[in-house]
Amino acid sequence: MNMTQENQRLLNWLNKEKKRDEVELDFNKKRFIQEIRKQKKENLIPTPPKLTIWKKIRLIILGY
Repeated sequence: MNMTQENQRLLNWLNKEKKRDEVELDFNKKRFIQEIRKQKKENLIPTPPKLTIWKKIRLIILGY
């Protein structure tokens, strides 16, 4: 009988730890999502500069 009680106690402890880890993981996920939302899109994905007609011509002719 004593061994089953010990096993049950360990099983309960394991389940509590799993639950606590899940809660902590969800909290970290939400915090990470909030940090990403605070960032501007331009900072995360740089946009190429607009080329003027003269820059396009120079690019075609000179290959720069």
